[in-house]
Amino acid sequence: YDIAADRVTLSPGVTEILDEEPGVILDFDTAIEYFEGEDRERARALNRACLQDGEPYDDVFRFRTARDRLIWVRAVAQPTLAGDGTILGAHGALQDVTDLREARDSEERQTLIAMEAQKHESIGRLTGGVAHDFNNLLAVVLANLEMLRDDETDDERLRMFDSAIEA
Repeated sequence: YDIAADRVTLSPGVTEILDEEPGVILDFDTAIEYFEGEDRERARALNRACLQDGEPYDDVFRFRTARDRLIWVRAVAQPTLAGDGTILGAHGALQDVTDLREARDSEERQTLIAMEAQKHESIGRLTGGVAHDFNNLLAVVLANLEMLRDDETDDERLRMFDSAIEA
């Protein structure tokens, strides 16, 4: 990017990434339109820091190409300096990282699915263990109620034991 001319010159490789015609030359505002959604404001801020303060950057953005394809692009830029240190513009490179990004996103989704399955398995084991332990406690209570009932002769108390055993 040349600040004085407000001109972004694209290499053949970048032209191909952006689905542009060979030799296309853009102004800054047109070039920034390739950045998608909220990535555009982040790109503006990084470019401002590069062109005003000399801060290089290396970041990944979503781009919308001339053929309306949504791609992921790694953008690297650093200031172009005059002999006296004045910033004349910036030069950089773009790399299409869509395949890498999609592979990483797929891997993250698979990891989340595996973690969810593991969580469900753990919950199943926990509830199964709690149910088993509770069943053991109830068996002891039931056995004691039956032993007490066997020794009882009072009809009212027998009904109470029968009701407790039934429950």
